[in-house]
Amino acid sequence: LDAPPPAEKEVDLREQLKTAADPYAKAMILRELAGQAASQKDYKQAAALLEQALKTNGLSGPAAQQVREALSELTLATGNFKAQLPTLEKRAREPGASPEIFIALGSAYLDLKRYPEAITALKKGIAGSANPDPSWKQALLGALLATGREAEALPLLQEQVRAQPQLRENWLRLAAMAVKAGDKERAAATLELAARQGHLKTSEERLQLINLTAQIGAPFEAGSLMQGWMDEGVLAKDAGNYSTLAALWSRARESGLASAALEQAQRLSPSAERLLQLGQLQMNQEDYARAAQSLEKAINSGAKSGPAWMTLAMARYQQAEVEAAVDAFRQAAEYPQSRKLAQDWLKYLESGAAREQALLALERRQPRG
Repeated sequence: LDAPPPAEKEVDLREQLKTAADPYAKAMILRELAGQAASQKDYKQAAALLEQALKTNGLSGPAAQQVREALSELTLATGNFKAQLPTLEKRAREPGASPEIFIALGSAYLDLKRYPEAITALKKGIAGSANPDPSWKQALLGALLATGREAEALPLLQEQVRAQPQLRENWLRLAAMAVKAGDKERAAATLELAARQGHLKTSEERLQLINLTAQIGAPFEAGSLMQGWMDEGVLAKDAGNYSTLAALWSRARESGLASAALEQAQRLSPSAERLLQLGQLQMNQEDYARAAQSLEKAINSGAKSGPAWMTLAMARYQQAEVEAAVDAFRQAAEYPQSRKLAQDWLKYLESGAAREQALLALERRQPRG
């Protein structure tokens, strides 16, 4: 030829699809487009195109079956197992079904909350594989826990924690199972290990570890842990947390630390009841002047009771303020629960020796120059 023929333009399948009138031709074009999408790993688009191809009703029986099988494979690739449940059930019944088919079927049942069927299918898939994927066992674990089969789930959960310590959810599950079993020491140990790896993300999770640590008889460690997290800013410095911290220090017999925490809580959220607690802590520290101030404020704020008046009376007496103590004891005597003890103190204070003993005790407490 004197001149080469012009180059043929690349066939545009989508343009052909617009003009194709024959169902068979449309189905073949759609199948070709699906192949292109699958080669680009766009499995969702590929599956959608194959579904369109089937809806044309232009394919013969064997050809349509081939498209359905290809669609099933794409479904496995996209993870949309629930949509292909009938196909997966059929393929799982066929001789020589692969472990992947059972896992996909189990996942479909799991999505539908059909947990017993999910457990059966997942177990078959795991048993049929020489090296099952860790996600398969994770799915089985979820199904077992959802059905309350915790005794069966526990060894699998422990195995998963050892194999994949980076999975935060498994650590929390393991701790929760220990709490449910009443094994607080194991629960606390599990959460402590999780905390060291950075798996405790929420305030609730951190407070759970703090409470468990206190419950197993280690309030000082619990208080230290909470104080550290509050200082780091991962636990809020609010009145509730300061009150909890004060209770922990008090249980650990750290009255000074407990008072400081309670004072912080009181500054953030004034409370008559909290003032009573603060006054009692200050009494324990033999800081009677501050205790009297806290107790007077609490009573003036509405926290009037026999024990409150009795404690205030003792704080005043310890400062040798006998008349003021008498007034407080008389108030305490108005309440049935403290009447007898208050009256006994009033009789004692009527004696001349009471004032002398109070002054002597005060002098002994005063630092000498």
